[in-house]
Amino acid sequence: MQRQCIADGAIVNNEFHACRFWIHVLGKDPQTGANKDLWDCALAWMPVLLIENSKCQRETGAEVEKLRNEIVPQSQTMNGMVAQMLTAAIPPHISLPGFKS
Repeated sequence: MQRQCIADGAIVNNEFHACRFWIHVLGKDPQTGANKDLWDCALAWMPVLLIENSKCQRETGAEVEKLRNEIVPQSQTMNGMVAQMLTAAIPPHISLPGFKS
């Protein structure tokens, strides 16, 4: 079986012949979790790497949402404490723009 490389080389009988897209990938398969240690064309790896990239983006989005959910209540508490301190520290006859006493 002979496969032609789309770039500047060729793969003949599953043997590499000077192709820029021939890459070595180490890691876990995102679909099966099995360890991978393979050489293949970068274009053949693209679907697997896109799946892995999408998975990582979803995980990052979930972690950012968790962080947001922790920070918002703390921020509201801090804003309330600052407002109380300002209310106690500012004499009643002084008004600040945008601050309701």
